[in-house]
Amino acid sequence: MTNDPVGDRLRAALSAPGNERCADCRSPDPSWASHNIGVFLCQDCAGVHRSLGTHISRVRSVTLDTWDAPSVAVMLSRGNRLVNDTMEALLPLSQRIGSDVAARARDQFIRAKYVNRRFQRRTAPAPAAPESPPDDIFAGLTVVSSAPTCAPAVAPQAPSLLDLPADLFAGLSSPPTPFPFVDAAAPTDNPGASASSSSSSSSFAFIGHGPGAAAPPGPVGMGGVPAVKVVRATPPPAADPFGDIVQLN
Repeated sequence: MTNDPVGDRLRAALSAPGNERCADCRSPDPSWASHNIGVFLCQDCAGVHRSLGTHISRVRSVTLDTWDAPSVAVMLSRGNRLVNDTMEALLPLSQRIGSDVAARARDQFIRAKYVNRRFQRRTAPAPAAPESPPDDIFAGLTVVSSAPTCAPAVAPQAPSLLDLPADLFAGLSSPPTPFPFVDAAAPTDNPGASASSSSSSSSFAFIGHGPGAAAPPGPVGMGGVPAVKVVRATPPPAADPFGDIVQLN
């Protein structure tokens, strides 16, 4: 051990109550230490700690190795008594090992103590303080409306007669203009023209008669055939453009 401030502090840690014996087998005057766990050890127990790996225990010699200030600070803040109060809290006195214990039993005990932590009291973590609810419990939330985003589709309805345009039936308010038939009874100053007109009217009156129909009468005034009066009729249907024309005596 060198005479320096760090060495002086390490010696002070070694002389603290509980550190005068090995933390595992209670052998007197330990000369080794696990500087990450914070306990002083005898040479035999230090050998087992070294076999655990540096992820479990990091071993240094108190007299042969050089110490740094952070490692010495760990030894001062912990020590054998404080560490054993935790790591051996559930260890019965009958299961403790002594300095004369067999090497296999020493190895099993140290592994159970530091690797498996079989004798460590498990302390439940302190419950976290409940957070106070925010003033606005809906803060940060996006409110989604249940109403539809667009107007619902309206079922199509048949138009009412009141909604139809006023001129829809304009073409049906009066009968269509009849064909310009010639009235055979109309007087004329020209007898020849009258006869020709009567003949044409009589012939037109019988258009559309089928076979077997009576022969058309002769001209008016010939053979005592009375004059025929042609009745103005509406146009025939489109399906039969040559329909019969009603004739009255």
